[in-house]
Amino acid sequence: MQRIRCLQRCTVDLAEMQTPIATALDEAQRVIKDHFRNRAAQEASSFVQEWKSAQIYPYAGEPVTQIEQMERQVFDIVALNVARHLPEFGEAPPKNKQFA
Repeated sequence: MQRIRCLQRCTVDLAEMQTPIATALDEAQRVIKDHFRNRAAQEASSFVQEWKSAQIYPYAGEPVTQIEQMERQVFDIVALNVARHLPEFGEAPPKNKQFA
């Protein structure tokens, strides 16, 4: 088992020395991260709609830049996790639910 780990690690180390392989690995990691961030943001969308209706969502309008879009996606994911992991969050008054 230890030999396999060493072989895997050495293979990755060698792959990183080859520019095209390193570039492909970097791109694959970026695409995977984007995919899971987008998926998590989609899962948060129903909660976000509720927060917008209750006027406790800190952003108004649509994002203008890609940076604003990513910022909102990250916020939505974190806010959703807070709502899911704090049982009393759902029962809290709207003012306490406001994140900003």
